[in-house]
Amino acid sequence: MKKKLLILLALVMVFALCFSACGGGAEDPAETPEGDAVADDTVYTLSLTTHDTPESAAVAYQTQWVEMVKEKSGGRLIIEIYPSAALAKPTETVDFVRDGTVDLGWGLPHFYPGVFPLIDVISLPMVGLNSSELTTRVLWDLYNEFPEMQAEWDDFKVIGFRANCDVPITSGKEKVETLSDLKGWNIRGVSGPPNDFITAIGASPVNVPVADVYSALQNSTLDATMSDWHAVLSFRMYEAAKYYADEQITVNSFYFIMNKDSYNNLPADLQAVIDECSGQAMVDLDIDIFDRVEEEAKALIKDNGGEIYNLSPETRAEMQAIADQVVVNWIETQTAAGYPAQEIYDRMLELIDEWK
Repeated sequence: MKKKLLILLALVMVFALCFSACGGGAEDPAETPEGDAVADDTVYTLSLTTHDTPESAAVAYQTQWVEMVKEKSGGRLIIEIYPSAALAKPTETVDFVRDGTVDLGWGLPHFYPGVFPLIDVISLPMVGLNSSELTTRVLWDLYNEFPEMQAEWDDFKVIGFRANCDVPITSGKEKVETLSDLKGWNIRGVSGPPNDFITAIGASPVNVPVADVYSALQNSTLDATMSDWHAVLSFRMYEAAKYYADEQITVNSFYFIMNKDSYNNLPADLQAVIDECSGQAMVDLDIDIFDRVEEEAKALIKDNGGEIYNLSPETRAEMQAIADQVVVNWIETQTAAGYPAQEIYDRMLELIDEWK
C-alpha cells in the first residue's frame, strides 16, 4: 500500500513539473492557442420602461434607438421596451431606474415637481420655443453648458434629453377666445411653470393622468388640457375635444436615463456602444419625429370636426404679459434656491436665436 502511495505521489509531481514548463497557469481566455482574440458572444438583455403607448412617436423613437444599439453591438446588447407603464408608472420611473428595478427609463421630468427644477427652464410659458427640434437642441446645449443642470441627474447614466411638441390650449366643449373664458376652469397640467401659468390666468391646474384625459374631457371633469400635440395624437384626444388654441404655450421635455450599475456591469465594449448612442447621437436620431407628429395630429383633428385657431392679437398680448410674469417668478425662486437661473434663462434665449 505504501509503495502505491509513493508511485501516485511521484506521478503528481511529474505532472506538476510538466504543467509548469508549459507556461505556469490557465490559458488566457482572451487568447486562442494561435494567439487570436476570442470574441465575447454573451448577449445582454436590458429593460426600458415608458408610459407612452406602443403606437406613440415616443415608442417609435425608442425603437429606433434600441435598433441602433443592437446593430452597433453586433446583436449582443438587446433592450426590451415595456410601453404603457407596464413596468413603472410615470411617477415611479425615476425611482425604479435609480434603484435598478428597471435598467432604462423614458419619461417627463414634470412628474417629479421640484426634483429637477432647472430643466423647467424650457417649459417656461411663451418664450419662443415653437418646435420639438429647436427645443431639443437648445435643451441639450444648456445641459452641456451648465454643471448645475448636469448635477440634477448625477444618480444616473444620462442617455440624453428630447423635447416634445409644443402645447396648445385644448378645450372639450367651449371655445377659448378671451382670458375671461378661462377663469374658473379646471385645466389639466402636471407641475412647474405650466401649472403656474394655469393658475395665473385664473384657472385651476388639475393633475389628471394623461391616459384619463380623454374621458375627463368627455364628461367635463376637465374643461381643458394643456397637453402637447403628441399626447393629443397618442391618447386620441382629438375624438374628445373640439377646440385647439394653437398658441405654443409651453414645451415638455423627455429624459432618457439608465441605471448606473446596469451600465457599469456591461463589458467595456458594450459600455462604449451605449456611450456612442448617447448624447449628441441620441439628440440627432430622427430629430423631427415629434414635429411630424404635430402635423399628423392636426390633420386628425380636422378630420374629426375639431377647430384649430389662434387667439386675437389683443388676447395673445394679455396672455404674454401673464407668461412673462411667470418667467420672472421662476427666475426669482430658483435664484433664491442658489441656482444661476437668470444666466440659464438668458443663455436659453441666445440659443433659441442661434438654432432658429
